[in-house]
Amino acid sequence: MQEFDLQPPAANYLPPPANATPAQKRELWNHFLLNPTWRRTRFNDKPNTLLVEAIQGREAGRALDINMGEGRNALYLAQQGWQVTGIDIADQALVFARHRAEQLGFQFTAIEHDVNTYDWGINQWDLIVLCYADDEAHVAQVQTAIKPGGLLVFENFHTDIN
Repeated sequence: MQEFDLQPPAANYLPPPANATPAQKRELWNHFLLNPTWRRTRFNDKPNTLLVEAIQGREAGRALDINMGEGRNALYLAQQGWQVTGIDIADQALVFARHRAEQLGFQFTAIEHDVNTYDWGINQWDLIVLCYADDEAHVAQVQTAIKPGGLLVFENFHTDIN
């Protein structure tokens, strides 16, 4: 089993290695989520700007938020009337997301699962939010899962991310 340096990086962030197992990814993300300095400096509760702009004027429907983390995008969508399902491998992320949803009085479905093995369905989603994606395999899943005329909001890791 590969060991990871669980200290938060001082500057640049790189996603988990491609060969990391689901258990290793869960451990890594849970570690970051439980580190107060990391959470304060790297995570936020504001929705993705691209997402906010992309759904303006669009009728709410069913949304899938992949790698939803603490739920910033899922909760924003729920506030806008979307029926949201959020998937994340880190159980601690779901704890934070559910707690925040309860505080705000919004409901959404939060599922702990590895997105690489989750069944995204067929023509099921009006919107798929795929932020911090790290796997090209999701292309086929999106093509199958999104409804005709559906919207994909996609953001990927970049080596210069801070």
